[in-house]
Amino acid sequence: EHLLTTWRRMLIGIRDKKERRMLRHAAGPGGVLIDCTELLQAMEEMKHRFTDVLDTVRLNFPRFNFLGDQELLALIAGPRNPGMITPALLHKIFPAVLCFLTEDVGKDASSLSMPRVQVLAWQGMSGEVVHLYTPLVADTQQSVEKWLLLLEETLHAHMRAQAKQALKGTATMAVRDWVAAFPAQSILLTDQIV
Repeated sequence: EHLLTTWRRMLIGIRDKKERRMLRHAAGPGGVLIDCTELLQAMEEMKHRFTDVLDTVRLNFPRFNFLGDQELLALIAGPRNPGMITPALLHKIFPAVLCFLTEDVGKDASSLSMPRVQVLAWQGMSGEVVHLYTPLVADTQQSVEKWLLLLEETLHAHMRAQAKQALKGTATMAVRDWVAAFPAQSILLTDQIV
């Protein structure tokens, strides 16, 4: 707020004709050059603090290291709905995922304004849709990195469970039925094990 007020005061002063004559003495005590130098130093300090905050967010969710500062800021400032993440950002965070299929489940009793969102499935880059065994309810009041971390854990648990079922299915199912019954990632993994 102080930076903005100082900047506005300087611009109004420069616009004034009296101040224009004084610009010749801008480098003197109380001149515009000194004010600009102080503003620049304050802005550099703000930039370092901002970078520290983004680094902390990246420590909480390491996949954010694949995003630039502007992309990360857009994700943090944007909607907190997993289904609303742009495909470009989502591809950088989860390279094999095209989008998440979600539905609004209403507001939590403790929530006053933000609805909760249920993640039902994800669509892979090949177009294959993988439905979660247990849908994840994302609390949109949580920070983005917290529910994305929870989503990542849910995806890992789901793929682990599917791989186990696919492995069991190799003994009881015909190959054609087995391939059609499970997602491609589970089939490829299980095929490597068997």
